Amino acid sequence: MIGKGFQEYLTYEKRFSKHTVEAYLNDLAQFSGYLNDLEIEHYYFVTTQTVRSWVVSLVEQGLSPSTLHRKMSSVNTFYKYLLKKGEVNTNPIKGIQLPKLPQRLPKFIEQKDIEELMSNLEADSKSFASLRDRLVFELFYATGIRRQELIALSWTDVDFSSQQLKIFGKGGKERNVPIGKALIELLQEYHQVCQKAWSAFNDKGRVILTDKGKPAYPSLIYRIVNSGLKSVNVKTQKSPHALRHTFATHLLNEGAPLNDIKELLGHASLASTQIYTHNSIEKLKQVFKRSHPKA
Repeated sequence: MIGKGFQEYLTYEKRFSKHTVEAYLNDLAQFSGYLNDLEIEHYYFVTTQTVRSWVVSLVEQGLSPSTLHRKMSSVNTFYKYLLKKGEVNTNPIKGIQLPKLPQRLPKFIEQKDIEELMSNLEADSKSFASLRDRLVFELFYATGIRRQELIALSWTDVDFSSQQLKIFGKGGKERNVPIGKALIELLQEYHQVCQKAWSAFNDKGRVILTDKGKPAYPSLIYRIVNSGLKSVNVKTQKSPHALRHTFATHLLNEGAPLNDIKELLGHASLASTQIYTHNSIEKLKQVFKRSHPKA
């Protein structure tokens, strides 16, 4: 029931990542299977009651509120696509009430742990792999870059003279992020090592490479970050996104304006950035409890 056109719509018009496209298609395949069980032959015949009964069946399977919301987002996007093509007249998703999502504070890494990690990485950066791993951490922490953005980063996106990176974010949106002198020098050192290591090195190609000089891939970046954070006994989430959260939280704790953090992160709206204020409030609460005699 799901045509190739929708996959192309997600990829080329919505410009979703490969992972998101796969998740949406899997959700729709599940929804399509439910419709087949009900002997509904076309999406045109789906009603709000049909969707509501599907949601009830998902709840009975024990799915979390966040998973329910994602599945409904997948189906909603699909019906918007069908409306655009004129294949349906209404969107049966409208009016469906879902369980509220619990507010989860972004997990971040304490500054002392970051400092210990960076010190260890600097002392160990003698081989290509160790230098690359150090650069991965430095880029994550210095720019708040997303994992896929890091993987896509090319040497042509590095402006050494003006000390900034051009980053292409979600939906192909471009942003320029300033970087410090120390990171510039690390990038230059890494560039020289790459040139010596591989005769076929492309100085216009991807920045982060595998041990064989090929473009990095998501699981490699995850392993680098996970291993590094384990080495300093970080108790929280050990993922690239935790470093993005850390970048934003540390900026906010040092007094950076929220709107500036929004621009650095490449958020579409300030609402996405405001969640970091909760971490700062929690920090203030801890200081109050430790310091105030009436706490």
